[in-house]
Amino acid sequence: MLLFWQTTALCLVTGIVSLVSANTEKTIFIAPKETEVSIQETALATSLAWLTPHSNVKRTYIPVIFPPPEDADRPAGTESWFYLSSMTPGQRHEVRICWAATQPTEFWLDTFTFAEVQKNPALNASVERFILSEQLKKQSDGEDAHPNYQTDSDDVTMSPSSSSLFLRLIAAADYFTLNETLMQSPEPVHADLILDPFLGNIFPKSLVPVGIYISVIAMMAWFISGFTWKFISYIADTENARNGGSLEQKKKA
Repeated sequence: MLLFWQTTALCLVTGIVSLVSANTEKTIFIAPKETEVSIQETALATSLAWLTPHSNVKRTYIPVIFPPPEDADRPAGTESWFYLSSMTPGQRHEVRICWAATQPTEFWLDTFTFAEVQKNPALNASVERFILSEQLKKQSDGEDAHPNYQTDSDDVTMSPSSSSLFLRLIAAADYFTLNETLMQSPEPVHADLILDPFLGNIFPKSLVPVGIYISVIAMMAWFISGFTWKFISYIADTENARNGGSLEQKKKA
């Protein structure tokens, strides 16, 4: 029976791994208490792409660079910013970024309150630099050239108070190529950003269907293993009885 369960678990894991065609990085945090949204925060937030529990998936392109030498006085990758809003205070959340395995990339995710961004000149400058670069990108590429770069400020309403955070995403290309042009300017990474609240602060909401699926498979495996064990035992007992009868006949002969 133990061997059966080990084999079943191995098959399940192998099957899941074989279906994975993307990489994932995440950060887990507790949503802060609701605070009054200031005019300054509104100005920054409405210039960024949003993620909320009701609009929790953002498909976008993340600009990347190759990491500089260790002694270089610049970030390890490009810095992109997003706004997380309308969360439940005190509830555990995670933000995941998923991208194709064909685009090897290192990602680092961090969250900050508006107060933390304002108090840190480097963070504040980084947000403003990102907003400016996105605006220039739209002007140079055209409004329809890269729709995934556009913000969601037209589709959301800023609440007077909210449990919100700023998400910083640092991205660095993690591969080598003989193509000098690509080494100088790597292509943006097509990725999905997902804001996922936890149920009971224990389990990510989006993974509930996966948990149900695994539970159903485990229950089926339990019943099938019981039936298989009884069937094998029956065959073994029948074979033993037959062999025992043959031995008795030989002794009598």
